[in-house]
Amino acid sequence: RWPDFDAALWQREVTAASSQLSSSLADGAPLAALVGMERDPAVLEQARANTRDAGLAQRIRLEQGDFRDFIPPAGQGILVCNPPYGVRLGAGEDLEGLYADLGRMLKQRCPGWTLWLLSGNPALTGALRLKASRRIAVSNGGIDCRWLRYEIR
Repeated sequence: RWPDFDAALWQREVTAASSQLSSSLADGAPLAALVGMERDPAVLEQARANTRDAGLAQRIRLEQGDFRDFIPPAGQGILVCNPPYGVRLGAGEDLEGLYADLGRMLKQRCPGWTLWLLSGNPALTGALRLKASRRIAVSNGGIDCRWLRYEIR
């Protein structure tokens, strides 16, 4: 229902993207698992509905849980995280403690991994005790945010 939506262009792009679907990498290695973890059951159900609507339910495993319980698979990987930053969600929670716990978990269990974190509160990201290697400014629902990239050592 966007005023400038071009249905023909959309269909061409869907067809082009569909033609590139693969179940393995160019060298034949399997694709990495895509796993999502969400603490809130209602948000988890919304994410499951979104993956079904996008036709990706078979490719993405969504689990209820807390990142503090995350056990990563062996090898390297990429974590993408959108923790609360106290604007719309998380007000009243110990968010500094949450970020400190995230930083500790990453250092203990995810060396060699990359973290992309969406942050709307620079003060909280300091609690990670990690140094971002890249920052990309974005707006998330009208909130000034940054995608921050961290190489976990």
